[in-house]
Amino acid sequence: MGKRVCILCVGSHGDIRPYVALGMELQRKGHNVVIATHEKARSLCEKNSLKFSLVRGDLTELIASTRGQEVLWGGRGKKLRQLFSIMKEFK
Repeated sequence: MGKRVCILCVGSHGDIRPYVALGMELQRKGHNVVIATHEKARSLCEKNSLKFSLVRGDLTELIASTRGQEVLWGGRGKKLRQLFSIMKEFK
């Protein structure tokens, strides 16, 4: 009997596609696979017969936003924590 596998992936379609391919192969081998990612990748998962679980926010949108750019390019240190805190705004 296969294992239950959840693959968490964020980013662009180019970032997500390899994990979808991995999920397809794991599913082919009998595992129960869920892809946890952004809404924009729902159709990619579903057209490949993979279960989809929504990850709120979108890292690519966040990084492209003015606030995301300020965090990335302004100073050192707390950037990652700041990115996660403002990511909550992108639902």
